Amino acid sequence: MQTKPTKTAIPFSLMTGLVLLAQWSLLPASLPWPGTISVLICTMLALVYGRYRWHKAEETRRAALIEALEQGSVAQLAPSPEQQALQQLLERQHQELAQLHHRLDELTRSSQQDPLTQLANRQCFRRDITHLLQEESGTRTAILVLIRATALESVNRQRGFLSGDHYLKEVTTLIQRAALRWPAHHLYRISGSDFAVLIHDIHNLPLPLIGRDLKLTFDLHQQSQPLASVACSGITTVCSQQPIEAILSRADLALARAQTGELNGWSIQLEDEHEHGVGEQQWRQVIERILEQERITLSYQPIARLHGNLLAYYSVYPGFYGEDESMLAADSLFAMAQRLDLLMRLTQLVIRHLIREHKTLGAEQSRWGIALSPHLLHNSAFLIWLEYQLVTDPDTAAHLVFELDEESLSRQRAGARRLFELLRRCGSRSAICNFGQGIRSFSLFQEIKPDYLKLDPALLLDLEQDGTNQQFVRMIVEMAHRMGSQVIAEGVEQSSQKALLESLYVDGLQGHLIAHPSATPTMPVH
Repeated sequence: MQTKPTKTAIPFSLMTGLVLLAQWSLLPASLPWPGTISVLICTMLALVYGRYRWHKAEETRRAALIEALEQGSVAQLAPSPEQQALQQLLERQHQELAQLHHRLDELTRSSQQDPLTQLANRQCFRRDITHLLQEESGTRTAILVLIRATALESVNRQRGFLSGDHYLKEVTTLIQRAALRWPAHHLYRISGSDFAVLIHDIHNLPLPLIGRDLKLTFDLHQQSQPLASVACSGITTVCSQQPIEAILSRADLALARAQTGELNGWSIQLEDEHEHGVGEQQWRQVIERILEQERITLSYQPIARLHGNLLAYYSVYPGFYGEDESMLAADSLFAMAQRLDLLMRLTQLVIRHLIREHKTLGAEQSRWGIALSPHLLHNSAFLIWLEYQLVTDPDTAAHLVFELDEESLSRQRAGARRLFELLRRCGSRSAICNFGQGIRSFSLFQEIKPDYLKLDPALLLDLEQDGTNQQFVRMIVEMAHRMGSQVIAEGVEQSSQKALLESLYVDGLQGHLIAHPSATPTMPVH
């Protein structure tokens, strides 16, 4: 490979010598030596002066280039190759800086924005409320509203996480719709099911109006949706110089009272409660009254038979009501019961009530499915109690199906094996819900061998167009039938899904296309 020769600058001293030599050779020989020397000296001085002027011009040009580079503009430079090169360099630099600023802005927005709802996140909420509290004024400066999407866990469990995400987006829209009637405000999603609203311009804004606006919006939405509840709200005021923990504690207490009150209700808390855990005490009192007075009701969602010898099967959902006869959010109730170590007693109440109902209805050729909390898998006292109930009433035990979520069973396999063996020993049935979340589902099935598999509703989304999901469901059905289990599809809402699932030899269908939960266990016509 040939390389290009580099140009080497001629030293000034050599160039001066060559010019003087050329000048001397051109002088006439008759010129006296003094004249010759004078001419050569003048030539040399002219060369030095020219070199000096060139050097000064070069310094001026470099200074202008540096100044243009610092200022990011070549407007003051005369047209030249250097000016064009610098212009291209600056343009490229400006493009790269613009791209960097754009990426930085995107990263900043994403770090402060909830990706699902596009609302500001908990970090923004803490920053904004901290800024409010640092104001010098000691008067009421804002209103804080905490809103909890009370049906999230139920929707995730019964219809899948995609439906849960859709439900949260609907709650976001509902809050935004109600907030249109309020002054300047900011809306945040601060946790999985919790939202917060900071209302800044609060002159002449009655706090009850906020609660009524939200409840009316949630109630209207619930009339058109198969939801046991939509959301509840806790309201308090924000004053500068107050501890943020005190404000959040008031809002949390208001939210707890709203959850234990009427459906989609609201509550206002203006005074600090100095007693620790007052919100939990409120919940404890409500749950204790439910346990003592057995304030419970059951609803039943039938499963339609498609193939095989599937017996009549009802998924049973407990409901609880307060002293004013209004229904409470069951998911919130179970969550607080777990937190307050009352989950075992609440579950015992549900099972005892189901056994009594079964005897009253006298449905001998049927199955009654009840969901168990995974927190009870390692509760030896509960397992001993459950075994005693089933052993002492074998006729009823044979009709009960205990349903647990696949993800929870996967994390607690030892407890799952123990419970499922107990159920087989006592003659009861078992079911894995939300089944089919991956290849690991098959190993879990082979390990604990349930009587029923209830498919994850997420598998049904776009099932008609998704050939991979169809093949996966077909594999589940074939494996289950070889092992003597039956497969039920949950979350069926479209006729096209029903026809396709029938062709895949699924044994039963459950969902709002088949029947809604009702107070009486009646089988659908199919």
